[in-house]
Amino acid sequence: MDNKNYKLKKIYSQRGNLLVLKNGFKFSKYGELQTGEIGWKCVEKSCRAKLYTNGGDECRFSRETGEHKHKPLDEKVILRQAISNRLKRKSAECLSEKPSKLVEKELNSEEMAALKLTENDIKLIKDNMYHARAKRKQTLPNYEQNDKFENCYNLKQYIMNHPSIEISAKQSSEQTNLTRENLDDEWIDWFWIKPHFLAPDVV
Repeated sequence: MDNKNYKLKKIYSQRGNLLVLKNGFKFSKYGELQTGEIGWKCVEKSCRAKLYTNGGDECRFSRETGEHKHKPLDEKVILRQAISNRLKRKSAECLSEKPSKLVEKELNSEEMAALKLTENDIKLIKDNMYHARAKRKQTLPNYEQNDKFENCYNLKQYIMNHPSIEISAKQSSEQTNLTRENLDDEWIDWFWIKPHFLAPDVV
């Protein structure tokens, strides 16, 4: 293989950051040089080894500087980490698909993975996926509440476009008359639209 201009393997870190691999060492991007090259540094904090790539997202090797003062990672460890982190991202993005299905697809796409990953490796990967998915769900808004707000917005638009509809509102047992002029974004809890009474769970 030519010593220059070949593509480096790309993987993702546990935090979802892009890394490149070379000879068992992982590098993280730190900046772009005036020459157009992209600079990468070894992920080991005490290591000063760096490499540079061309070709933008293709990450084609250009050159490297410094020496590693530590041993390269085992190929199996790198493989498990790469698959685990990639599946964590997919698990958090594809909430409707089961982790077991995502793992199956990944193993089918990585010919060597099924041969080198043990059952314990796959179990650890699935555990990481479930954890990433649970963390992702905590940051998502409540779908039911979102549907309610969307329906309220649609209801408001419908009322505004149909002047013949009689409207009033009820909140905390007090009856308050509404006009189309004072319908704003702060919707109250109950709506009375003759001849239908709509509660919050159906609005």
